[in-house]
Amino acid sequence: MAILQKIFAYNTGSLISGTTQVGDLAISEAEVEYSANFGGLQWWGGPDQTNGYVIAYPVPAGDHQTPIPGVFSSIGFYGTKNMANPLSESTFVELVNVQFNQNFTSGNDASTWLTNNGYWNSWVMVTPTPTPTFGATQTPTVTSTATPTPEPTTTPTNTPTPEPTTTPTSSVTPQPTTTPTETPTNTITPSVTNTQTPTTTTTNTPTPTLTQTPTPTSAATPSGFSVTIVESGGNVVMSASGSLNINDLTLVNPSSGPYGGGGLGVTTATFLMGAFPANGAQYSGFTTTPSDFGPGAGGGGATSSSGDVFGVIFQGAPPYQLIVPVGYTTGTVISSSQTFSGQTLSSLGLSAGTYTYTWGSGANEDSINVVVGGAGVTPTPTQTSQTPTPTPTSGATGDFTVTISQVGPDVVWNGSGKFNLAALTSAGTNNIGGGYQASQAVWAIGPLVAIDSYSGTITYPGSFGAGGAAVTSNTGSTFGILPGGSGRLLYVPSGYTSNTTISGTSTYANQTIAGMGLTPGTYTWSWGTGGNTSTIVMTIN
Repeated sequence: MAILQKIFAYNTGSLISGTTQVGDLAISEAEVEYSANFGGLQWWGGPDQTNGYVIAYPVPAGDHQTPIPGVFSSIGFYGTKNMANPLSESTFVELVNVQFNQNFTSGNDASTWLTNNGYWNSWVMVTPTPTPTFGATQTPTVTSTATPTPEPTTTPTNTPTPEPTTTPTSSVTPQPTTTPTETPTNTITPSVTNTQTPTTTTTNTPTPTLTQTPTPTSAATPSGFSVTIVESGGNVVMSASGSLNINDLTLVNPSSGPYGGGGLGVTTATFLMGAFPANGAQYSGFTTTPSDFGPGAGGGGATSSSGDVFGVIFQGAPPYQLIVPVGYTTGTVISSSQTFSGQTLSSLGLSAGTYTYTWGSGANEDSINVVVGGAGVTPTPTQTSQTPTPTPTSGATGDFTVTISQVGPDVVWNGSGKFNLAALTSAGTNNIGGGYQASQAVWAIGPLVAIDSYSGTITYPGSFGAGGAAVTSNTGSTFGILPGGSGRLLYVPSGYTSNTTISGTSTYANQTIAGMGLTPGTYTWSWGTGGNTSTIVMTIN
Protein backbone atom coordinates (compact mmCIF):
# COMPACT_ATOMS: atom_id res chain seq x y z
CA MET A 1 0.00 0.00 0.00
CA ALA A 2 1.37 3.43 -0.95
CA ILE A 3 2.58 5.74 1.78
CA LEU A 4 2.21 9.48 1.46
CA GLN A 5 4.50 11.54 3.64
CA LYS A 6 6.52 14.73 3.84
CA ILE A 7 10.02 15.22 5.20
CA PHE A 8 10.55 17.99 7.77
CA ALA A 9 13.41 19.95 9.35
CA TYR A 10 13.61 22.74 11.92
CA ASN A 11 14.99 25.71 9.98
CA THR A 12 15.38 29.24 11.33
CA GLY A 13 17.58 30.27 8.42
CA SER A 14 16.84 31.12 4.80
CA LEU A 15 14.70 29.06 2.40
CA ILE A 16 16.43 25.88 1.22
CA SER A 17 16.15 25.03 -2.47
CA GLY A 18 13.71 22.17 -3.03
CA THR A 19 11.69 22.92 0.11
CA THR A 20 8.74 25.00 1.27
CA GLN A 21 9.08 27.09 4.42
CA VAL A 22 6.19 27.48 6.91
CA GLY A 23 7.28 29.41 9.97
CA ASP A 24 10.43 27.65 11.23
CA LEU A 25 9.60 24.42 9.41
CA ALA A 26 11.24 23.35 6.14
CA ILE A 27 9.08 20.87 4.20
CA SER A 28 10.06 18.67 1.25
CA GLU A 29 8.70 20.03 -2.00
CA ALA A 30 10.49 18.18 -4.81
CA GLU A 31 11.73 14.66 -5.36
CA VAL A 32 15.02 15.16 -3.59
CA GLU A 33 17.17 12.71 -1.64
CA TYR A 34 17.09 14.13 1.85
CA SER A 35 20.23 12.90 3.55
CA ALA A 36 20.71 13.26 7.28
CA ASN A 37 22.12 16.76 6.84
CA PHE A 38 20.60 18.01 3.59
CA GLY A 39 20.94 21.79 3.73
CA GLY A 40 22.87 21.39 6.95
CA LEU A 41 19.76 20.27 8.85
CA GLN A 42 18.45 17.13 10.53
CA TRP A 43 15.42 15.78 8.61
CA TRP A 44 12.49 13.79 9.99
CA GLY A 45 9.89 11.68 8.17
CA GLY A 46 6.30 12.77 8.79
CA PRO A 47 3.30 10.50 9.39
CA ASP A 48 1.57 8.71 6.51
CA GLN A 49 -1.06 11.15 5.18
CA THR A 50 -3.21 8.39 3.69
CA ASN A 51 -4.30 7.50 7.23
CA GLY A 52 -5.44 10.97 8.29
CA TYR A 53 -4.57 14.66 8.42
CA VAL A 54 -1.22 15.72 9.80
CA ILE A 55 -0.08 18.88 11.59
CA ALA A 56 3.65 19.54 12.09
CA TYR A 57 4.88 21.95 14.76
CA PRO A 58 8.34 23.21 15.74
CA VAL A 59 9.99 22.36 19.05
CA PRO A 60 12.72 25.04 19.34
CA ALA A 61 14.28 23.47 22.44
CA GLY A 62 14.92 20.27 20.50
CA ASP A 63 13.84 18.20 23.49
CA HIS A 64 10.85 16.40 22.03
CA GLN A 65 11.13 12.68 22.80
CA THR A 66 10.99 10.42 19.75
CA PRO A 67 9.90 6.77 19.79
CA ILE A 68 13.58 5.87 20.24
CA PRO A 69 14.75 6.29 23.86
CA GLY A 70 17.37 8.99 24.20
CA VAL A 71 16.69 10.48 20.76
CA PHE A 72 15.08 13.93 20.73
CA SER A 73 13.74 16.12 17.96
CA SER A 74 12.88 19.73 17.08
CA ILE A 75 9.73 18.60 15.21
CA GLY A 76 6.45 17.24 16.60
CA PHE A 77 3.28 15.99 14.93
CA TYR A 78 -0.45 15.85 15.62
CA GLY A 79 -2.68 13.62 13.51
CA THR A 80 -6.25 12.41 13.03
CA LYS A 81 -5.25 8.82 12.24
CA ASN A 82 -6.69 7.38 15.46
CA MET A 83 -9.80 9.58 15.52
CA ALA A 84 -13.19 8.61 14.17
CA ASN A 85 -13.54 9.50 10.46
CA PRO A 86 -9.88 10.56 10.21
CA LEU A 87 -10.22 12.11 6.74
CA SER A 88 -13.34 14.20 7.37
CA GLU A 89 -13.36 17.98 7.58
CA SER A 90 -15.00 17.99 11.01
CA THR A 91 -12.31 15.70 12.42
CA PHE A 92 -9.52 17.94 11.12
CA VAL A 93 -11.26 20.99 12.61
CA GLU A 94 -11.72 19.16 15.91
CA LEU A 95 -8.01 18.31 16.03
CA VAL A 96 -7.06 21.97 15.54
CA ASN A 97 -9.61 23.23 18.07
CA VAL A 98 -8.55 20.73 20.75
CA GLN A 99 -4.79 21.08 20.31
CA PHE A 100 -4.70 24.84 19.87
CA ASN A 101 -7.74 25.95 21.91
CA GLN A 102 -9.56 27.42 18.89
CA ASN A 103 -13.18 27.49 17.72
CA PHE A 104 -13.04 26.98 13.97
CA THR A 105 -15.93 25.53 11.99
CA SER A 106 -14.28 25.05 8.58
CA GLY A 107 -11.15 23.26 7.43
CA ASN A 108 -10.00 26.22 5.36
CA ASP A 109 -10.14 28.62 8.30
CA ALA A 110 -8.34 26.16 10.57
CA SER A 111 -5.64 25.46 7.96
CA THR A 112 -5.10 29.16 7.25
CA TRP A 113 -4.70 29.89 10.97
CA LEU A 114 -2.18 27.04 11.34
CA THR A 115 -0.10 28.23 8.38
CA ASN A 116 -0.15 31.85 9.56
CA ASN A 117 1.09 30.71 12.97
CA GLY A 118 3.95 28.57 11.68
CA TYR A 119 2.32 25.13 11.72
CA TRP A 120 2.37 23.00 8.55
CA ASN A 121 -0.75 20.92 7.85
CA SER A 122 -1.87 18.51 5.16
CA TRP A 123 -5.32 20.03 4.66
CA VAL A 124 -5.93 20.79 0.97
CA MET A 125 -7.12 24.38 0.62
CA VAL A 126 -10.39 23.78 -1.13
CA THR A 127 -13.14 24.74 1.20
CA PRO A 128 -14.84 21.43 1.05
CA THR A 129 -12.05 19.15 1.25
CA PRO A 130 -10.90 15.70 1.87
CA THR A 131 -14.03 13.80 2.60
CA PRO A 132 -17.63 13.69 1.60
CA THR A 133 -18.80 13.56 5.21
CA PHE A 134 -19.33 17.25 5.80
CA GLY A 135 -21.21 18.04 8.94
CA ALA A 136 -21.02 14.50 10.25
CA THR A 137 -20.68 14.40 14.00
CA GLN A 138 -17.51 12.72 15.06
CA THR A 139 -16.98 11.48 18.59
CA PRO A 140 -13.43 10.29 18.74
CA THR A 141 -12.55 8.28 21.81
CA VAL A 142 -8.86 8.71 22.18
CA THR A 143 -6.68 9.48 25.10
CA SER A 144 -4.29 12.34 25.25
CA THR A 145 -0.92 10.69 24.96
CA ALA A 146 2.63 11.86 24.66
CA THR A 147 3.36 13.16 21.21
CA PRO A 148 6.05 10.94 19.75
CA THR A 149 8.33 12.55 17.23
CA PRO A 150 9.85 10.76 14.32
CA GLU A 151 13.39 9.55 14.80
CA PRO A 152 16.29 11.19 12.97
CA THR A 153 17.35 9.61 9.75
CA THR A 154 20.97 8.88 9.08
CA THR A 155 20.54 6.67 6.05
CA PRO A 156 17.55 7.52 3.88
CA THR A 157 15.82 4.61 2.18
CA ASN A 158 13.37 4.39 -0.64
CA THR A 159 10.76 2.86 1.60
CA PRO A 160 9.53 4.91 4.58
CA THR A 161 9.66 3.07 7.87
CA PRO A 162 6.17 2.50 9.23
CA GLU A 163 5.23 4.96 11.89
CA PRO A 164 4.66 3.96 15.51
CA THR A 165 1.02 4.00 16.45
CA THR A 166 -0.60 4.63 19.79
CA THR A 167 -3.58 2.63 20.96
CA PRO A 168 -6.57 4.89 21.58
CA THR A 169 -8.69 4.22 24.64
CA SER A 170 -11.95 5.53 25.86
CA SER A 171 -11.73 9.08 27.14
CA VAL A 172 -14.00 11.99 27.91
CA THR A 173 -11.91 14.54 26.05
CA PRO A 174 -11.61 13.88 22.32
CA GLN A 175 -7.87 14.42 22.33
CA PRO A 176 -6.32 13.22 19.04
CA THR A 177 -3.17 11.12 19.22
CA THR A 178 -0.02 11.83 17.31
CA THR A 179 1.61 9.34 15.00
CA PRO A 180 4.97 10.34 13.57
CA THR A 181 6.97 8.20 11.21
CA GLU A 182 10.65 7.81 11.64
CA THR A 183 12.55 7.87 8.42
CA PRO A 184 12.61 10.07 5.35
CA THR A 185 12.25 8.65 1.91
CA ASN A 186 14.58 9.27 -1.00
CA THR A 187 11.65 10.02 -3.26
CA ILE A 188 9.19 12.39 -1.75
CA THR A 189 5.72 12.66 -3.15
CA PRO A 190 4.56 16.08 -2.04
CA SER A 191 0.84 15.70 -2.28
CA VAL A 192 -2.17 15.29 -0.14
CA THR A 193 -4.91 12.78 0.29
CA ASN A 194 -8.28 13.52 -1.20
CA THR A 195 -10.15 14.32 -4.48
CA GLN A 196 -12.35 13.22 -7.32
CA THR A 197 -12.94 11.65 -10.74
CA PRO A 198 -15.64 13.42 -12.65
CA THR A 199 -17.17 12.22 -15.83
CA THR A 200 -17.63 14.74 -18.57
CA THR A 201 -20.23 17.34 -17.74
CA THR A 202 -21.34 19.80 -20.32
CA THR A 203 -22.90 23.07 -19.63
CA ASN A 204 -25.98 24.29 -21.41
CA THR A 205 -23.73 26.54 -23.38
CA PRO A 206 -23.07 28.82 -20.47
CA THR A 207 -22.47 32.36 -21.60
CA PRO A 208 -22.01 34.20 -18.34
CA THR A 209 -22.24 37.95 -18.35
CA LEU A 210 -19.06 39.38 -16.91
CA THR A 211 -19.27 42.47 -14.79
CA GLN A 212 -15.94 43.34 -13.32
CA THR A 213 -12.50 41.82 -13.19
CA PRO A 214 -11.22 42.18 -9.66
CA THR A 215 -8.13 40.06 -10.13
CA PRO A 216 -6.93 39.85 -13.67
CA THR A 217 -3.72 37.84 -13.70
CA SER A 218 -2.21 38.04 -17.10
CA ALA A 219 -2.71 39.03 -20.68
CA ALA A 220 -2.10 35.49 -21.87
CA THR A 221 -4.50 34.30 -24.53
CA PRO A 222 -7.17 32.09 -22.93
CA SER A 223 -6.96 28.47 -23.95
CA GLY A 224 -10.68 28.00 -24.23
CA PHE A 225 -10.72 26.13 -20.92
CA SER A 226 -13.42 27.80 -18.89
CA VAL A 227 -14.81 27.41 -15.40
CA THR A 228 -18.10 29.19 -14.76
CA ILE A 229 -19.70 29.91 -11.39
CA VAL A 230 -23.33 31.06 -11.68
CA GLU A 231 -26.57 31.14 -9.72
CA SER A 232 -29.21 28.69 -10.95
CA GLY A 233 -32.51 27.59 -9.43
CA GLY A 234 -31.68 28.75 -5.91
CA ASN A 235 -28.21 27.18 -6.00
CA VAL A 236 -24.71 28.07 -7.15
CA VAL A 237 -23.43 25.82 -9.94
CA MET A 238 -19.75 25.57 -10.89
CA SER A 239 -19.01 23.99 -14.29
CA ALA A 240 -15.70 23.27 -16.02
CA SER A 241 -15.15 22.27 -19.62
CA GLY A 242 -12.27 22.21 -22.08
CA SER A 243 -8.84 20.71 -22.70
CA LEU A 244 -5.44 21.68 -21.34
CA ASN A 245 -1.85 21.81 -22.56
CA ILE A 246 0.27 20.47 -19.68
CA ASN A 247 3.53 20.10 -21.62
CA ASP A 248 5.26 22.90 -19.69
CA LEU A 249 4.01 21.79 -16.26
CA THR A 250 5.98 19.56 -13.88
CA LEU A 251 4.43 16.31 -12.68
CA VAL A 252 4.60 16.30 -8.87
CA ASN A 253 2.60 13.14 -8.23
CA PRO A 254 1.01 10.89 -10.88
CA SER A 255 -1.73 9.75 -8.48
CA SER A 256 -2.30 11.91 -5.41
CA GLY A 257 -5.20 11.22 -3.09
CA PRO A 258 -7.67 9.77 -2.67
CA TYR A 259 -9.57 13.05 -2.43
CA GLY A 260 -12.86 12.81 -0.63
CA GLY A 261 -14.97 15.73 -1.79
CA GLY A 262 -15.23 18.83 -3.92
CA GLY A 263 -15.55 22.48 -3.02
CA LEU A 264 -14.45 26.05 -3.41
CA GLY A 265 -11.84 28.07 -1.49
CA VAL A 266 -13.02 31.62 -2.18
CA THR A 267 -10.32 33.46 -0.21
CA THR A 268 -7.53 31.32 -1.66
CA ALA A 269 -8.67 30.98 -5.30
CA THR A 270 -8.69 27.19 -5.00
CA PHE A 271 -11.27 24.61 -6.03
CA LEU A 272 -11.74 20.90 -6.55
CA MET A 273 -14.42 19.21 -8.65
CA GLY A 274 -15.45 15.76 -9.87
CA ALA A 275 -16.84 12.43 -8.72
CA PHE A 276 -15.40 11.37 -5.36
CA PRO A 277 -13.55 9.63 -3.85
CA ALA A 278 -10.79 9.54 -6.46
CA ASN A 279 -7.13 10.18 -7.14
CA GLY A 280 -5.74 12.85 -9.42
CA ALA A 281 -2.45 13.70 -11.14
CA GLN A 282 -0.76 16.69 -9.51
CA TYR A 283 1.23 19.28 -11.52
CA SER A 284 3.14 22.45 -10.58
CA GLY A 285 4.42 25.32 -12.71
CA PHE A 286 1.81 28.11 -12.78
CA THR A 287 3.18 31.43 -14.03
CA THR A 288 0.41 33.56 -12.55
CA THR A 289 -2.54 32.84 -10.27
CA PRO A 290 -5.33 34.94 -8.76
CA SER A 291 -5.13 35.55 -5.02
CA ASP A 292 -8.84 35.00 -4.35
CA PHE A 293 -12.34 34.90 -5.87
CA GLY A 294 -13.71 37.45 -3.43
CA PRO A 295 -13.81 38.21 0.32
CA GLY A 296 -15.37 34.82 1.17
CA ALA A 297 -18.17 34.20 3.64
CA GLY A 298 -17.73 30.65 4.85
CA GLY A 299 -19.34 27.43 3.68
CA GLY A 300 -17.61 26.30 0.49
CA GLY A 301 -18.32 22.56 0.61
CA ALA A 302 -20.13 21.30 -2.47
CA THR A 303 -23.48 19.58 -1.98
CA SER A 304 -22.77 17.37 -4.98
CA SER A 305 -19.94 17.02 -7.48
CA SER A 306 -19.47 14.91 -10.60
CA GLY A 307 -17.39 14.48 -13.71
CA ASP A 308 -13.62 14.42 -14.13
CA VAL A 309 -11.40 15.20 -11.17
CA PHE A 310 -10.13 18.74 -11.74
CA GLY A 311 -9.00 21.69 -9.66
CA VAL A 312 -6.35 24.06 -8.42
CA ILE A 313 -5.18 23.54 -4.85
CA PHE A 314 -2.28 24.08 -2.52
CA GLN A 315 -1.22 22.17 0.54
CA GLY A 316 -1.10 24.38 3.64
CA ALA A 317 0.53 27.18 1.63
CA PRO A 318 1.37 27.94 -2.03
CA PRO A 319 2.69 27.01 -4.56
CA TYR A 320 -0.56 26.27 -6.36
CA GLN A 321 -0.88 22.90 -8.04
CA LEU A 322 -3.14 21.69 -10.84
CA ILE A 323 -5.17 18.51 -10.31
CA VAL A 324 -6.27 16.57 -13.43
CA PRO A 325 -7.42 12.98 -14.01
CA VAL A 326 -4.76 10.30 -13.48
CA GLY A 327 -3.00 9.61 -16.78
CA TYR A 328 -4.19 12.90 -18.32
CA THR A 329 -2.57 13.85 -21.63
CA THR A 330 -2.50 17.22 -23.38
CA GLY A 331 -5.63 17.91 -25.43
CA THR A 332 -7.94 15.49 -23.62
CA VAL A 333 -11.34 17.02 -22.83
CA ILE A 334 -12.11 17.56 -19.13
CA SER A 335 -15.66 18.18 -17.98
CA SER A 336 -16.93 18.39 -14.41
CA SER A 337 -19.36 20.30 -12.22
CA GLN A 338 -20.46 20.80 -8.65
CA THR A 339 -23.46 22.39 -6.95
CA PHE A 340 -23.71 24.43 -3.74
CA SER A 341 -27.36 24.00 -2.76
CA GLY A 342 -29.23 26.93 -1.25
CA GLN A 343 -26.30 29.28 -1.82
CA THR A 344 -25.85 32.53 -3.74
CA LEU A 345 -22.71 34.18 -5.06
CA SER A 346 -23.05 36.66 -2.21
CA SER A 347 -23.50 34.03 0.50
CA LEU A 348 -20.29 32.33 -0.68
CA GLY A 349 -18.47 35.68 -0.68
CA LEU A 350 -17.76 35.56 -4.43
CA SER A 351 -17.03 38.72 -6.46
CA ALA A 352 -18.18 38.76 -10.09
CA GLY A 353 -15.35 38.81 -12.60
CA THR A 354 -12.80 36.71 -14.47
CA TYR A 355 -9.87 35.06 -12.68
CA THR A 356 -7.04 33.52 -14.70
CA TYR A 357 -4.30 30.95 -14.04
CA THR A 358 -1.52 30.86 -16.65
CA TRP A 359 1.50 28.70 -17.44
CA GLY A 360 3.82 27.69 -20.26
CA SER A 361 5.26 29.61 -23.16
CA GLY A 362 5.11 29.59 -26.94
CA ALA A 363 3.10 26.69 -28.34
CA ASN A 364 2.65 25.31 -24.80
CA GLU A 365 1.21 28.48 -23.29
CA ASP A 366 -2.17 27.82 -21.68
CA SER A 367 -4.60 29.14 -19.08
CA ILE A 368 -7.73 28.47 -17.04
CA ASN A 369 -10.35 31.21 -16.83
CA VAL A 370 -12.72 31.14 -13.87
CA VAL A 371 -15.73 33.34 -14.62
CA VAL A 372 -17.87 34.28 -11.62
CA GLY A 373 -21.35 35.62 -12.36
CA GLY A 374 -23.62 35.66 -15.39
CA ALA A 375 -26.92 34.02 -16.08
CA GLY A 376 -26.24 31.06 -18.31
CA VAL A 377 -25.87 27.64 -16.80
CA THR A 378 -25.67 24.20 -18.25
CA PRO A 379 -27.48 21.22 -17.12
CA THR A 380 -25.11 20.16 -14.41
CA PRO A 381 -25.29 17.48 -11.75
CA THR A 382 -26.49 18.41 -8.31
CA GLN A 383 -28.17 17.25 -5.21
CA THR A 384 -30.34 14.17 -5.30
CA SER A 385 -32.36 14.83 -2.19
CA GLN A 386 -35.31 13.09 -3.78
CA THR A 387 -35.07 9.36 -4.40
CA PRO A 388 -34.45 8.93 -8.12
CA THR A 389 -36.46 6.51 -10.21
CA PRO A 390 -33.83 5.01 -12.47
CA THR A 391 -36.11 2.75 -14.47
CA PRO A 392 -38.64 3.96 -17.02
CA THR A 393 -42.32 3.86 -16.15
CA SER A 394 -43.87 0.74 -17.60
CA GLY A 395 -46.01 1.43 -20.63
CA ALA A 396 -45.59 5.22 -20.37
CA THR A 397 -46.35 7.04 -23.57
CA GLY A 398 -45.83 10.58 -22.32
CA ASP A 399 -47.24 13.98 -23.17
CA PHE A 400 -43.78 14.96 -24.32
CA THR A 401 -41.27 12.82 -26.20
CA VAL A 402 -37.53 13.21 -26.67
CA THR A 403 -35.69 11.03 -29.18
CA ILE A 404 -31.91 10.80 -29.46
CA SER A 405 -30.72 9.26 -32.73
CA GLN A 406 -27.66 8.85 -34.90
CA VAL A 407 -28.20 10.91 -38.05
CA GLY A 408 -25.25 10.42 -40.39
CA PRO A 409 -22.10 11.58 -38.61
CA ASP A 410 -24.10 13.50 -35.97
CA VAL A 411 -26.27 12.76 -32.95
CA VAL A 412 -29.57 14.68 -32.97
CA TRP A 413 -31.87 15.31 -29.99
CA ASN A 414 -35.50 16.03 -30.98
CA GLY A 415 -38.15 17.03 -28.44
CA SER A 416 -41.84 17.72 -29.06
CA GLY A 417 -45.18 17.69 -27.24
CA LYS A 418 -46.79 19.55 -24.37
CA PHE A 419 -46.46 19.92 -20.59
CA ASN A 420 -49.11 20.17 -17.86
CA LEU A 421 -47.87 22.66 -15.25
CA ALA A 422 -50.86 22.45 -12.88
CA ALA A 423 -49.00 20.36 -10.27
CA LEU A 424 -45.85 22.48 -10.42
CA THR A 425 -44.88 25.83 -8.90
CA SER A 426 -43.05 28.65 -10.66
CA ALA A 427 -39.38 28.78 -9.60
CA GLY A 428 -38.28 31.87 -11.51
CA THR A 429 -36.42 32.50 -14.75
CA ASN A 430 -32.96 31.58 -15.96
CA ASN A 431 -30.89 31.37 -19.12
CA ILE A 432 -30.10 27.92 -20.48
CA GLY A 433 -29.29 26.28 -23.80
CA GLY A 434 -28.75 22.78 -25.15
CA GLY A 435 -26.53 20.38 -23.19
CA TYR A 436 -26.66 17.32 -20.96
CA GLN A 437 -25.03 15.33 -18.15
CA ALA A 438 -25.90 11.67 -18.64
CA SER A 439 -24.68 10.49 -15.21
CA GLN A 440 -27.27 12.73 -13.52
CA ALA A 441 -30.00 12.48 -16.20
CA VAL A 442 -30.12 16.26 -16.66
CA TRP A 443 -30.48 17.84 -20.08
CA ALA A 444 -31.76 20.72 -22.16
CA ILE A 445 -32.64 21.18 -25.82
CA GLY A 446 -32.78 24.45 -27.75
CA PRO A 447 -30.95 27.78 -28.14
CA LEU A 448 -29.55 29.71 -25.17
CA VAL A 449 -32.42 32.00 -24.07
CA ALA A 450 -34.20 33.21 -20.96
CA ILE A 451 -36.81 30.63 -19.92
CA ASP A 452 -39.14 29.81 -17.01
CA SER A 453 -38.50 27.09 -14.43
CA TYR A 454 -41.00 25.04 -12.38
CA SER A 455 -40.50 22.93 -9.26
CA GLY A 456 -42.52 20.16 -7.66
CA THR A 457 -42.45 16.45 -6.94
CA ILE A 458 -40.82 15.21 -10.11
CA THR A 459 -39.74 11.57 -10.38
CA TYR A 460 -36.72 11.06 -12.58
CA PRO A 461 -34.18 8.46 -13.68
CA GLY A 462 -30.84 8.35 -11.92
CA SER A 463 -28.88 8.46 -15.18
CA PHE A 464 -29.05 7.67 -18.88
CA GLY A 465 -25.35 7.03 -19.31
CA ALA A 466 -22.06 8.35 -18.04
CA GLY A 467 -20.89 11.09 -20.38
CA GLY A 468 -21.23 14.63 -21.61
CA ALA A 469 -20.36 16.50 -24.81
CA ALA A 470 -20.56 20.04 -26.18
CA VAL A 471 -23.61 20.86 -28.28
CA THR A 472 -22.93 22.16 -31.79
CA SER A 473 -26.23 23.82 -32.79
CA ASN A 474 -29.80 24.34 -31.51
CA THR A 475 -33.11 25.24 -33.11
CA GLY A 476 -36.73 25.76 -32.03
CA SER A 477 -37.97 26.14 -28.45
CA THR A 478 -35.82 25.65 -25.37
CA PHE A 479 -36.82 23.21 -22.59
CA GLY A 480 -35.27 20.61 -20.33
CA ILE A 481 -34.80 19.02 -16.91
CA LEU A 482 -32.09 20.46 -14.63
CA PRO A 483 -31.14 20.18 -10.94
CA GLY A 484 -32.99 22.26 -8.38
CA GLY A 485 -36.02 22.38 -6.11
CA SER A 486 -36.49 19.10 -4.26
CA GLY A 487 -34.46 17.31 -6.91
CA ARG A 488 -35.26 18.47 -10.44
CA LEU A 489 -36.72 21.54 -12.16
CA LEU A 490 -38.65 21.62 -15.42
CA TYR A 491 -37.55 24.39 -17.81
CA VAL A 492 -40.00 25.67 -20.44
CA PRO A 493 -40.11 28.63 -22.86
CA SER A 494 -40.72 32.02 -21.26
CA GLY A 495 -44.47 32.61 -20.83
CA TYR A 496 -45.36 28.99 -21.56
CA THR A 497 -48.92 27.89 -20.64
CA SER A 498 -50.03 24.33 -19.96
CA ASN A 499 -50.74 22.04 -22.91
CA THR A 500 -49.14 24.29 -25.52
CA THR A 501 -47.31 22.17 -28.10
CA ILE A 502 -43.63 23.03 -28.58
CA SER A 503 -40.60 21.44 -30.26
CA GLY A 504 -36.85 21.93 -30.39
CA THR A 505 -33.65 20.29 -31.61
CA SER A 506 -30.02 20.08 -30.47
CA THR A 507 -27.30 18.66 -32.71
CA TYR A 508 -23.96 17.21 -31.60
CA ALA A 509 -21.81 17.18 -34.73
CA ASN A 510 -19.35 14.36 -35.44
CA GLN A 511 -20.49 12.33 -32.44
CA THR A 512 -21.88 8.86 -31.83
CA ILE A 513 -24.33 7.61 -29.21
CA ALA A 514 -21.58 5.54 -27.59
CA GLY A 515 -19.01 8.32 -27.87
CA MET A 516 -21.36 10.68 -26.00
CA GLY A 517 -21.65 8.18 -23.14
CA LEU A 518 -25.37 7.58 -23.74
CA THR A 519 -27.01 4.27 -22.85
CA PRO A 520 -29.76 3.20 -25.30
CA GLY A 521 -33.15 2.71 -23.69
CA THR A 522 -36.27 4.54 -22.51
CA TYR A 523 -36.27 6.99 -19.59
CA THR A 524 -39.22 8.72 -17.97
CA TRP A 525 -39.79 11.91 -15.92
CA SER A 526 -43.27 12.45 -14.43
CA TRP A 527 -45.23 14.68 -12.06
CA GLY A 528 -48.79 15.38 -11.01
CA THR A 529 -51.78 13.06 -10.45
CA GLY A 530 -55.09 12.36 -12.15
CA GLY A 531 -55.91 14.81 -14.89
CA ASN A 532 -52.80 16.84 -14.05
CA THR A 533 -50.36 14.01 -14.69
CA SER A 534 -47.60 14.90 -17.12
CA THR A 535 -44.69 12.84 -18.41
CA ILE A 536 -41.57 13.14 -20.53
CA VAL A 537 -40.41 9.96 -22.24
CA MET A 538 -36.87 9.97 -23.64
CA THR A 539 -35.81 7.26 -26.09
CA ILE A 540 -32.12 6.79 -26.87
CA ASN A 541 -31.84 4.73 -30.06
